[in-house]
Amino acid sequence: MNYSMFAQNEERDIDSVLAGSFRVPCPFGAGETSNSTPDQQAVPLKPIDGPPYWGVDCVAPAHKPLGDSPTLYDYVLANSNGRQPAFFGRYLTPSSLQRITADEQKFLRERNCKLLLNYNQLSKQGVAGKGPGARQSGKDKAYAAANLASDPEVGAPAKTGAPTIWIYANIDSGYDPSVEWIQGWWDGLWERGYAPGLYFPAGKDSAKVATAMNGYNTIPNIRAWCSVWSWAGSSKGTRNVSKNEFTTDLPPTYAECVQVWQYGGQCFKYHGDETRSFDMNLATQAGYDKMWRC
Repeated sequence: MNYSMFAQNEERDIDSVLAGSFRVPCPFGAGETSNSTPDQQAVPLKPIDGPPYWGVDCVAPAHKPLGDSPTLYDYVLANSNGRQPAFFGRYLTPSSLQRITADEQKFLRERNCKLLLNYNQLSKQGVAGKGPGARQSGKDKAYAAANLASDPEVGAPAKTGAPTIWIYANIDSGYDPSVEWIQGWWDGLWERGYAPGLYFPAGKDSAKVATAMNGYNTIPNIRAWCSVWSWAGSSKGTRNVSKNEFTTDLPPTYAECVQVWQYGGQCFKYHGDETRSFDMNLATQAGYDKMWRC
């Protein structure tokens, strides 16, 4: 999820970066032709199916123009042959140009599209500490994520003791979070009334999440609350918009917590520019139920 064009700490005007970049591919089957441009063609929507539920994520706002496409959402529909995303993964970030807004929430709500919230203001070094300091670091980042989620522009409701909104920590490729940092992330979200999520590889040999669960936790019954959005076994650049099998690696020690799977990254990129793309995901019923119907 580290797209250089949408650098996590850069204040860049996404509209100016994306505008006029490319044409939307024809949403119809191969061999079908039309005298109209793709943007003039109506994409025949298909019913939202599930489980598993199909959805996408991108750093760019769903309701903003993308090249010649009216919105990023329309660009997704054009490339998915009308498979309507059941959820859209979006970001909690200080950047006013990148984070989820009330206008975008309204746009997605009108399309029966849930929100999956991801906090991406993390660094490789920041999550790798050990001991009590690392746990406090994880808690501090959780507080920062909660502050962004509760900001009036986002308005994700907090509920102490029984949260209804999950926030996922963006543990990207190359990151090696410590057990203490993970526990601190969980602690901080729980204290602020949000539920704990991790965007994490969650492969068969990964034991960190299970170790964190088995240690001291302030969250009662952590396994019932924790949700993992896995990118293990994902395929870069896949074009499989019809995938309907949740076949990611499921670690035996916390298989029930892996509820969202990013099976394809940097999909439908433009002329080899991976920054102009989106990722594709599947969610189990439990994962979909944990998403925010904003």
